[in-house]
Amino acid sequence: HKPALLLPPAKNSLGMLVFLYLVLAIVLGAVVRWYQLDRRVTKSGIPCTWINPLDILRGNYMKILNDVTSFLDENNGVGALRSPAGKPFVIVSSPQHLRTVLVGVPQRKLHANGVQNPLVGAFSPRLLKLERRVSSVIDDSSITLFHTLSKRFDDFLQMEARKQTPGDTAKSIRDFWWQIRLCLLFGRPTWSQETVNLCTNRFFAEVDQFASILVNMFPFAKYLPLLNTMWYRYTVWRLRDHLRTLVNNFEKEMRGLEEGTWAMLHELDVKDSMDLKVDVCMKMLFVGIGPLTDTVCWMMWEVARHPTIQEALCKEAKGCCMRSMKEINELPLLDAVFKETLRMYSPVHVGRLTLVEHTLNGYHIDKDTDFMTNMHFIHRSKRFHQDPHNFNPKRFLAPHAKDATEEPTLPSPGSKMEQQTGAQTDKKQGGVTGEQKAYYPFSIGARSCPGSMVSSCVGKLFMVKLLREYKMEVVNGSVPTIGYNLVMPIRPSNMHIRICSRQ
Repeated sequence: HKPALLLPPAKNSLGMLVFLYLVLAIVLGAVVRWYQLDRRVTKSGIPCTWINPLDILRGNYMKILNDVTSFLDENNGVGALRSPAGKPFVIVSSPQHLRTVLVGVPQRKLHANGVQNPLVGAFSPRLLKLERRVSSVIDDSSITLFHTLSKRFDDFLQMEARKQTPGDTAKSIRDFWWQIRLCLLFGRPTWSQETVNLCTNRFFAEVDQFASILVNMFPFAKYLPLLNTMWYRYTVWRLRDHLRTLVNNFEKEMRGLEEGTWAMLHELDVKDSMDLKVDVCMKMLFVGIGPLTDTVCWMMWEVARHPTIQEALCKEAKGCCMRSMKEINELPLLDAVFKETLRMYSPVHVGRLTLVEHTLNGYHIDKDTDFMTNMHFIHRSKRFHQDPHNFNPKRFLAPHAKDATEEPTLPSPGSKMEQQTGAQTDKKQGGVTGEQKAYYPFSIGARSCPGSMVSSCVGKLFMVKLLREYKMEVVNGSVPTIGYNLVMPIRPSNMHIRICSRQ
């Protein structure tokens, strides 16, 4: 007998053949699309660099950022970045070129890695106006909000201090911060663990979609019934439906009370539609939640590594009367530490799509060219900052300060030094003096981060509550791992910090 050939049935063979052709077509389409985008970016002769695929596989995201920073320093702050995991971009690391792209040229805001935000109406003028109004209120908010947040921070810190073996502090902070965002929205803990779980699922579903190679190459792919896009839309639907219930309960129980807990939803008109209220909730929950928690984690890490700075911060925190958010937001040394953390650990990328042809540093840039930068390229550049890899809050304090190993000098109220410090750490100045300001933690222009005030106020309040009553130390000299993916390149994990009561 002849041996039987192990061939699948004809129908299965035809289906497999169609599937293979489909995969081949997608791969060829991706290659052609990548080549078209690459030609658009590089045909003017702009210098180019590649991201090493091994660095991506190994998760060496900080090395990638530092390598790109060095490349830009060598090419006058302008270049092109090619990545095997996504489309090519024009990148810059010069304040002058950054302003040209973000302010001086008509452009459309994209997500961090160049994928347009899939949230419908996310950048509508009405929603942005409401978002900025709600965000600005926190600086002059009622004492009730101050005490509400303080109580939440106290409970969390007591729980962390009771741990016999410190776990991953970064994970604990991220899990806890959902409660803070919900507290800001609704004013009191009216949610459940289900709410937190829905927020977490939606957050990682969005990040995974933005990191998708297919969505990067073909933006329309986010509308296809793919596994990651369907999961993302399902998590959005589940959370929005859940938020409608919470907003309805808020309107019934808290709307119209003359006295009560401050909440962001109070800043919206009762006549606004439910969809608009849910949109605001979605924006306030997710815009900046990753960058803020990463910044708080890195600030804790650097303060724990520098005992001298930690004790000076403790002294400053204990001298604070704790009367308002504004008072805490203006503590000079804490403000300097916060800004230095943002300088060293720039949390997100900035993406734009140019809408007109223009010239950048002598290079012709076509219409519809993808632009991307990370403030790391400027904040860690030797061209603009002395010892850029050294954590030195004094660069945002007195001009004569040299390093952070000395005991920081705290200015007395009303003194000349306090006036100098206040001027140098002014938000508009960005803590950098000179002809070129090279500090942009929240981007620049009309599309800069609208939640920067919320981030700074709440993050600083947490640090004051921590430093007044507790001290921190790194566990056994451990070093955190860095990076989740290219969308969130400096997200810390395995960050082990012991929090102990000062008593």
